[in-house]
Amino acid sequence: MLVQLELSSWLVIITLILFLSFWIGFLADAVMERLSFGIFGNMVVITAGAFSGIFVLDYCLTHYILPQRFSNPYMWFLAAVTAGTFALLGTTALKSATR
Repeated sequence: MLVQLELSSWLVIITLILFLSFWIGFLADAVMERLSFGIFGNMVVITAGAFSGIFVLDYCLTHYILPQRFSNPYMWFLAAVTAGTFALLGTTALKSATR
């Protein structure tokens, strides 16, 4: 499904994810203070997690692991937000466990 997207759709997706991950990284830096990776570090972790979530959902849809009814915009947004959040929380937990 992601293979069929045009360049303009990819630019919108990338811009939206980078914009939201910057602001969420900013808020996470303010909340977590010493445990966070800084604003841009949080942004990188959230962006990597969000794109991982999108690609995992795409893999599950194209290989018929999930039914096609899950292919609506809300599921794509939910996959990106959930994966980005778990990536940030997971790396933060790993960082705090190694200190």
